[in-house]
Amino acid sequence: MKTNIIYGLVLATGFLLASCDTESIKVSNEVSTREYSFTDFDELEVSGDFDVFVRFSDTEESITVEANTNVQDRIIVSKGENRLRVQLENRVSIRGNATLKVYITTQNISSYRISGDSFVELENVLLSTNVSINVLGDSRFLGEVDTNNLLIDINGDSEVDVFGEASRLNADLSGDSELRDYDLSIEDLILTLSGDSIAFLSVANTIDVNATGDSELNYRGEAEIVRQRLSGDARINKRD
Repeated sequence: MKTNIIYGLVLATGFLLASCDTESIKVSNEVSTREYSFTDFDELEVSGDFDVFVRFSDTEESITVEANTNVQDRIIVSKGENRLRVQLENRVSIRGNATLKVYITTQNISSYRISGDSFVELENVLLSTNVSINVLGDSRFLGEVDTNNLLIDINGDSEVDVFGEASRLNADLSGDSELRDYDLSIEDLILTLSGDSIAFLSVANTIDVNATGDSELNYRGEAEIVRQRLSGDARINKRD
């Protein structure tokens, strides 16, 4: 019993110290912009409640952060190898009406990792042979793609709304995640669903699906289901 009490006190002390180490910032009313000059990246990683808007251009390169002035110094924009990262400093929490927006103009970003209640929107079509989108932690992705190989991984309460064309889609959805919509045209689909996840897709050729829990695939098109493994309340619905 004494050991359990001591263990509990140690845990409580640890939690208290962790909370004391977190700095809470009430945002200012003033909003300012800051420019960054990183180039030669084709991957993007975002975390920490940012809204990011990406535009593709063969002639322009720019990164602009629009944020509350007293938060600008706590925003980290960095580049490692070919990956651009946008995040808040560790152990910083934001209070008030926060503005955390990032505007990126670049030639190509084909790989995305989005987390921490962040949002990424493509403002024009992404043309790339391979595209990878990883979204987790109550985050969202919106955009048009034209690609041969599309890889999507979604978990938590996250959502990917992607439209355009993909020759092949390999997607893994878990938790309460959602992949939509029917205006994404796919030739061949490999899909794994679990938890309460749901997908809405248009498929022309083949479907290979593994679904568990209360997950659901809704599809349009004349695709042949070449393999299906369903368990729990998982289901497939043809919606033409």
